[in-house]
Amino acid sequence: MNQLGVMIFALVTTLTATSMGDAYKSAMTLVASIGAIALYLFLVFYSMREEGTRDSVKIAGGRLAYDKCHGLWLGLVASIPNYVFVLLMALGLIIGVEINAAGEIVGGGGVGIWSIGYFITSMIQSMYVGVLKALFGAFSLSHSLLAAVIAYAVTPLFAPLAAWGGYAYGVSHPIVQKRQ
Repeated sequence: MNQLGVMIFALVTTLTATSMGDAYKSAMTLVASIGAIALYLFLVFYSMREEGTRDSVKIAGGRLAYDKCHGLWLGLVASIPNYVFVLLMALGLIIGVEINAAGEIVGGGGVGIWSIGYFITSMIQSMYVGVLKALFGAFSLSHSLLAAVIAYAVTPLFAPLAAWGGYAYGVSHPIVQKRQ
């Protein structure tokens, strides 16, 4: 649910940044993307910290065994939809996508599959688009479809790491409520 909310937030902020003048467009798109990523990872960390705090009572009472990787597993399971569409991108690339010298997709048997996977991936991972665009430009990878597949396969790993850290923090730092 956090990803859906931040996805909409990132789309709005990125679209706003891209409508700015040419002098500010790339810098503001990068700033909007960094802000959306920070918000998303904070929300994931915070929600898993809450779950860790709730579980800490059960763990302390011996009713639940502590699993150090619980947050990581939950984060990885939550990332499965991201990987479904990244796999579509990779499948389209394997089947074949042809690009011209300008970096435009011009044909190939996998164009449809690539396009569907790329469109949905760039929507559900919209918080990363500005940062990836800046990185691709800096490393001259703007026209590399393989770089896009790799980048969109790596970015979903940040949320499970935030979930892992949040759960571990919540379990080890429970909120103690004072009785009145």
